[in-house]
Amino acid sequence: MVFNVMSRNHDDHSKNFSFLMDKQGKWKLSPAYDLCYSYTPGGKWTNRHQLSLNGKQDNFTMEDLQKVGENMGIREHKQIIEKVQETVSH
Repeated sequence: MVFNVMSRNHDDHSKNFSFLMDKQGKWKLSPAYDLCYSYTPGGKWTNRHQLSLNGKQDNFTMEDLQKVGENMGIREHKQIIEKVQETVSH
C-alpha cells in the first residue's frame, strides 16, 4: 500500500493483492506483482487510486499513511513508511 501511494501505482485494485498458504496451512501476503507507474491525469481509471486509503483515493499525506498503520496495529509503520520513501526516491 505504501509503495503504491509513493510510486503512483494507481492500478491497486483488490485483484492485485493475494495470499499464499504454506504447508502448515498458514496464510501470508504473496509477493508483490503488477507494479507499475500508472498515473494519467485525464484517464478514467488512472487519475486516482482504485483502492482508498484513509477514506481518500488521491492527495494522500504522510499522516494518512501513518493513520492506516496505526489503525491496522502495525507497530513499525513509521519505519516501513520511511524505508519505502527512501527506496522509491532513488
